[in-house]
Amino acid sequence: KPYKTEHDREVRRLVHDLQRQVAPGEPVFLCHQRDEELLAEFLWYVRTQEMNVDWLSPASLPPATKSCWLVMCSHQEPMAASVRAQLVSPAWRLMESEVRLVPPENAKMSAVYCRWVHVVRE
Repeated sequence: KPYKTEHDREVRRLVHDLQRQVAPGEPVFLCHQRDEELLAEFLWYVRTQEMNVDWLSPASLPPATKSCWLVMCSHQEPMAASVRAQLVSPAWRLMESEVRLVPPENAKMSAVYCRWVHVVRE
């Protein structure tokens, strides 16, 4: 199998589904401050894909960017509007959004929600 557990399978499926929606060259921004805020296996799968992934910061978003994807993961379901609010500027319109529940890997872990949103600059 390409995965050991249901958790591993769902993380892999999540990243592949995200990649299918992102247009070639379209940036994907992680709405987190550091690696430790995300599942290590999620980051590993993201980094194995041909996606333009970066951490969201004012400096990471070039002014010419017309469209991008934002990803936020949490133990509570992140709302699409709160993810879009990470851009600070209200000039971004929410085009689509999806949330996925990733089951815990074991009894000591919590489930994780990952939401990705597609936004376009107006």
